[in-house]
Amino acid sequence: SLIHGQNLTNVHVTGANGTIDGNGHVWWSHKVHNDTPPHLLEVMWSFNIKVSNLTFKNSPFWTIHPVYTRGFHAHDLRIINPTNVSNTDGIDPDSTSDVLIESVYIRTGDDGIAIKSGWDEYGYGLGIPSSNITVRACNITTPCAAIAIGSEMSGGASNITVTDCQLY
Repeated sequence: SLIHGQNLTNVHVTGANGTIDGNGHVWWSHKVHNDTPPHLLEVMWSFNIKVSNLTFKNSPFWTIHPVYTRGFHAHDLRIINPTNVSNTDGIDPDSTSDVLIESVYIRTGDDGIAIKSGWDEYGYGLGIPSSNITVRACNITTPCAAIAIGSEMSGGASNITVTDCQLY
């Protein structure tokens, strides 16, 4: 991932409305078989992470991916990916709990927000569900699912609330 963190506590990734450009076109046009492009921002096994006041664009793959994280807050973000490129999800909380996604604008070619909890044996083996997730006051435009619960749900999901969003 362009920005990656593991075993973090109380980290805030923010900017004065700055832009992080993943130059995804390099990956989209030169994809090698079985090669997974990087995320723009991924945090793993972390606690109390906040991402705010930034624009993320042209992500090679999923844009923001908190995985095995407790306490994730995304707010006042813009995620802008081409609407004709797959696997450019906006935000993918994965086996993550206590999530608040609010006041986020997402335009993408795949899922806007995709709640996940592990893929097959990884999800079954770890058994970490995604839970206590609130999405509010978001604007999401996509040719796919604006908000998806799954795929990759082997660990389960519970207590998900979506309110006051505009979904296109």
